[in-house]
Amino acid sequence: MRIIIDADACPRGVKNICTEIAAQYQLPLTMVSDRNHDLEDDGSEVITVDSGRDASDFKIVEITTPQDIVVTHDYGLASMVLEKAMSVIHPDGFIYSAANIDELLYKRYLNQKLRKSGHARRIKKRSPEEDEAFRIILLSLVKPMDSIILPD
Repeated sequence: MRIIIDADACPRGVKNICTEIAAQYQLPLTMVSDRNHDLEDDGSEVITVDSGRDASDFKIVEITTPQDIVVTHDYGLASMVLEKAMSVIHPDGFIYSAANIDELLYKRYLNQKLRKSGHARRIKKRSPEEDEAFRIILLSLVKPMDSIILPD
């Protein structure tokens, strides 16, 4: 099992959680990013690709195996690796699935139309609750469910 992070737009807190859990369970961690993003050296494998539209996404698709957990905000990338990876999770703490990917892709399409028409959405600040939801989901994938202790 390996954790692969689409590091171009991944929140720092999520990267830290992945790094912590990967170290705790002795899992390989791979971060994929283009040359426009600097990643801190935290001991994980870093794959840097050329700048270009979706270059990181195509590299992630190329390296993903059935034992991998992929972490990405990108619904398009999620749809491409959904059948390849063991699991694909969003930094907000939900798992992509065949049951939800079409709706998510449609929402992405509608949001792109809104942005092109001048209706920009504000990006809200990440909350500690989102970090905890992500941590719980990732832990549920890397260790047996009966050993997870959920917070009160």
